[in-house]
Formats: sequence, C-alpha cells, structure tokens
Amino acid sequence: MTSTMGQLILGTILDTDGARATCRLSLAQLASARELAKVEHQAAVSVGGVVKVSVAGQLLFGMISELSTDRDDPESALAGIDYMGEGPCGPDGNALGFRRGLSIYPQPGDEVRFATETDFVRIFAPPDLPHIQLGTVYPTENVRAPILFDMLMGRHFAVVGSSGTGKSTTVSLLL
Repeated sequence: MTSTMGQLILGTILDTDGARATCRLSLAQLASARELAKVEHQAAVSVGGVVKVSVAGQLLFGMISELSTDRDDPESALAGIDYMGEGPCGPDGNALGFRRGLSIYPQPGDEVRFATETDFVRIFAPPDLPHIQLGTVYPTENVRAPILFDMLMGRHFAVVGSSGTGKSTTVSLLL
C-alpha cells in the first residue's frame, strides 16, 4: 500500500447503523487505487480492504465486506463497510491511536478513504505487552501481526483452517 492511496477519496457514506455503513465508491478511484497498489497487494483495494472516515477529529475504520454494481450510477459501486474501531486523527490525516468500537458514527456524505500503512501500525502493532509476532499484517510489509499471549491464554480460542495450512505447527509454536 502506498500513502497516496490513503489520501484518495474513494466515495461517500450513504447509510449507516450501529454496525455497518453503505457507501457509494467511484469505480475510477478504485481502479486508480489498484494501479497504485503493489501487485501482491492489489486485492486489498476490494473486499477485505480497510477504509477510514474522518468524523469530528476521529478516524473511523471499517472493512469492505461487499461490493456491488450501483445500478443507478454506472460509474460507481456500492460497498458494505463493517465497522472495526476508531482513533484520534493526526494532522497528517493518519490515526494517532486505535481502540475497538465506535463512540461516534459517520453521516451520509462523509468521505471514505483507504487506510494507510501508518493507520495499520496504530490498529495492529503490538502495545508494550508480551506478544508473539506471527508475521505481518496484509497488505503491509512492515506492520507486525502480534498475538497478545496473556490475553489469548486467558480465553477460550480455536485454531481452524483447511487441511495442510499449519494448524498443528501454529499450536506447537504457541506452546
């Protein structure tokens, strides 16, 4: 991902509720974002991509969960966004921190942009707590993907996946 992608206005909020938003996104801006993305990260500008909306000094983050053709506007797509959390907005337009859940919600017309690598650091980088680094957060190359060991072991959890994906290896490494 490039920082340029995070400043690109993709579209606007149409509807929102307590869990998700519907947005109208420009097909031209989505195509431009895909061109700006590195080849191995081009899928991140579609379903699964993380977007942000600036509201009253906060950045609200969500994941694109669906995309469909806007039958009323052939130059747009409709996107379903599932909310993830929020953080204060810095002067550069990137998050200064992150917490799960929202305390404020966007309104119709608010602008939608892709999250930047700096935003991913705030969302996913491990705090100063014991953790295990599992890899990196897609679609970044440098943002560490942590497992907060104390939090994980204090709860019930499952390791699931298809045959041959490394479940047993993962459990062995955790233990």
